[in-house]
Amino acid sequence: MSESSGQTPLWLYKIEPLRDDNWITWKIKIEAILDDRGLEGHIDGAKPKPVFADAQHPTEQERAALEQWQMDDEKAQTTIKSSVHDTQAIHLSGASTARQLWEQLKAVKESRGQILAWRRKLYGTSAKKTTDIPTHLNKMRQIVETLRLMGDDISDREYKYALMQSLPRSWEQFLIIYTQPGATASNITSYELHGILLEEDRRRKERDDEEDDETYPLACKANW
Repeated sequence: MSESSGQTPLWLYKIEPLRDDNWITWKIKIEAILDDRGLEGHIDGAKPKPVFADAQHPTEQERAALEQWQMDDEKAQTTIKSSVHDTQAIHLSGASTARQLWEQLKAVKESRGQILAWRRKLYGTSAKKTTDIPTHLNKMRQIVETLRLMGDDISDREYKYALMQSLPRSWEQFLIIYTQPGATASNITSYELHGILLEEDRRRKERDDEEDDETYPLACKANW
């Protein structure tokens, strides 16, 4: 079927096929593609199938609206189906509309069991003394955003405490001010906390580098 005038051809989009482990990133990208093509309403119910006022005597406008809806829905289905790996195709079986395809995928990928697994991952992820802090912060943010996209709307406060709990013990003294009830510092957002932690990590690395520079000459003198 040819593309509508002004609509980006499907083959121009770059997207990794849906697999067992990439639902959230795939979901974000496929929603963006459908939105760009004017088709997102076919998966979220914003564009329901037109119904004739009189099923026996539909008007020309009603027929045209239904035909256009069917064409767009087929495009939405094609967009989804062509972006799903063969191993995931079984989850599409039996669906006749784009919304049914979407709901079947969500039922599999966003089950309560999946949410509990990601919850355990959020509270079970911890950084060691040698862990790269920026990488760790990105990982924690990805976990909480995954939960939110799955419908588990974790509060910013809960995430902040999960994040602070995940840091090594060497950070405990630094974090005290951000855990005391009533303290101004405890009211910052998780995004602000991320920035503070990144800055503190940078400062600690610079301090360690300076200490290494200071001890190196002394070690050399000891060998003279």
